[in-house]
Amino acid sequence: MTGLLLEYYAKVLLTETAYVPAKEEQEGGEEAGSDGEEEAEFAESDAGVLNTAGGEKSAEEKRIAREERQWALEEKKLEQQRMQLELQKMQLEQQRVLEEKRLEEQRLQRKQQLEEQRMHRELEEKRYELQYEEQRKQRDFEERKWREDRAYKESTAVQIKTWGDALRNTITKMPSEGIDVVSWFVSIDKLFEQLNVPADLQAILIRSYLSDRAKLLMSKCDPTHSAKYESIKVFLLKELDLSPAV
Repeated sequence: MTGLLLEYYAKVLLTETAYVPAKEEQEGGEEAGSDGEEEAEFAESDAGVLNTAGGEKSAEEKRIAREERQWALEEKKLEQQRMQLELQKMQLEQQRVLEEKRLEEQRLQRKQQLEEQRMHRELEEKRYELQYEEQRKQRDFEERKWREDRAYKESTAVQIKTWGDALRNTITKMPSEGIDVVSWFVSIDKLFEQLNVPADLQAILIRSYLSDRAKLLMSKCDPTHSAKYESIKVFLLKELDLSPAV
């Protein structure tokens, strides 16, 4: 719509500024008319029909006509200037609209870029969160498995089996004769010390290697004597009338 108005105003401006008579031409024409009028006045004077009042009125009309023409020219110039200003105003308005449109496009483009960056950042954060959660679950699983394995290995039953398997081919069965029994306990002491066998397992591990007589004696003794290896050794040596110093 703005383009059509601009084109219309341009056509009107060109039409009205197509030809404007020069001031010299106007003045020449007026002088020529004045000469003609003077000749006519002389002719009328010669004819005896000159009217002085009528001649003064004709000159006044000419002056008024010239002033009217000048006013018309001034008004035409002012109208042309007004139309030129209007045309410039419309051009500036069109430029403003185009500039606003360009800025709006830039704003929308920037907004879209920021939205894409935000979505990309959220996706990256989500990916990192999932990755971190997966790693945390893996660590928890490994830690739980390690704790379970450690608890299993540290359990009494497992330790008894482990130490029992280690001592199976090392400890011999307890002899029945006196002096051999003392020697057997001495060898057991050294073995437990060398292998660093836990003290709370020694009494349990030694039971399966006791002689039948020793087992019978242990079944009749106070339970406090069978809780520790040293108590078992002292009790059996005493019951068998043997001295630990032998």
